[in-house]
Amino acid sequence: MNKKFIDEKLVLEVNKILHNYFSKIYVGTPLQFRNTAVKKWTEVATNFLSKDSLKILDFGSGTGFVPQAIIPHLQNSTLICMDISKDSLKISKSRLNKYKKLIKRKKIKLKFITNLPSIPLRIPLPSSSVDIVLVNFVLHHLYKPEDFVSEAHRILKNKGILIVGFEPNHKFLKNRMLRFLNVMYSLVISLINPSLIFKSISKMPLMYYPKKFIKKTMLKKRYAKYDVIENNLNQHFIKNGLIRKSLSLDDFLSISNYQDFIDPEILISKRLFTPVTFETYVHLDLLNYEIKNRKLKHIMEKIDLSLRRRFPDDGSLFFAVLKKKK
Repeated sequence: MNKKFIDEKLVLEVNKILHNYFSKIYVGTPLQFRNTAVKKWTEVATNFLSKDSLKILDFGSGTGFVPQAIIPHLQNSTLICMDISKDSLKISKSRLNKYKKLIKRKKIKLKFITNLPSIPLRIPLPSSSVDIVLVNFVLHHLYKPEDFVSEAHRILKNKGILIVGFEPNHKFLKNRMLRFLNVMYSLVISLINPSLIFKSISKMPLMYYPKKFIKKTMLKKRYAKYDVIENNLNQHFIKNGLIRKSLSLDDFLSISNYQDFIDPEILISKRLFTPVTFETYVHLDLLNYEIKNRKLKHIMEKIDLSLRRRFPDDGSLFFAVLKKKK
């Protein structure tokens, strides 16, 4: 899908509506990285969030993935969960109920705020009012991630901390060696595990119509609920004049994930923040696939670790901690 002619209003509205629809199954980070993400956010909470009396904003909080990981480490602090989707926040609130006793004992205040779509992006909090801003797997949904960086700087107190978790890394795309190795390993692994060949082919654009035919005929019952969502989305957006012709659900998902990759340089390009730590993960894109063979998966993980040591900044996902400049 050509994103060149998509405007910011459509991106905002698609994100709001889609996350309302998928809030019941959304976990806040890709399932294959969930354990890594929980481990990393627990580490971050221990190092940066365990101080007394902090005011913390989790921007794009979704259904509560980050709050669940960090709450055990907070103390006498306020955690603001903010999201564009009301339904996601409702689920977040219900999931955090299981920490009710812990929240009371550690004197944690929880707030849930729906961030209404605005152009340019605006965070509805006063300037210099927050100690720490968290954002996990969210920037790639934004039309202009740099607007978020400016807003995070505005609301943070002097020397406040911005933590950006698990964003698709533009440096991975620019690393020709990694791209070549990924292609080569894909070919080798596909020969060992033929199912990966079909998964790779199914992602190609030329497979759009065959896949659509299979979904509409052979797997009609399985995909019936997605057809309902697709029809409802088209009715809503055509009625409101945001699109002229019907789009597929895949198109809407592509609009939602507006940025294919995020350049980490945007976090420091305006010289508003100083980097504290920067890490990347998943140098072998094959780990995105569900490899059931344990030995094969173990080999891939070892190769990935080796590539991570050689190209520490070029993994397909990055995690950054930054400090606000005066």
